[in-house]
Amino acid sequence: MTEECICLLISDYAARYPALIDLAQAAEISGRPLGTLHNWSSQGRFDVFKAKVGKRVQLCRDAFVRFIAGGGEGPADVAPTP
Repeated sequence: MTEECICLLISDYAARYPALIDLAQAAEISGRPLGTLHNWSSQGRFDVFKAKVGKRVQLCRDAFVRFIAGGGEGPADVAPTP
């Protein structure tokens, strides 16, 4: 996916989701089952852009969109966009 397409996706999701999203919102964005996202979180795939608030996992929306646009495979090596 081109950088231009990724930027358009980020803009679209920015209008509908907060900057920090929970795993349920991430499942909506990615179209993947919530259980898959829980597994990925446990495997450390989101560690670069994940924050824990108590027991809740919060993800940087823009970095998550980049991760999914890149195929969502392997550990994330993306940084949050400014």
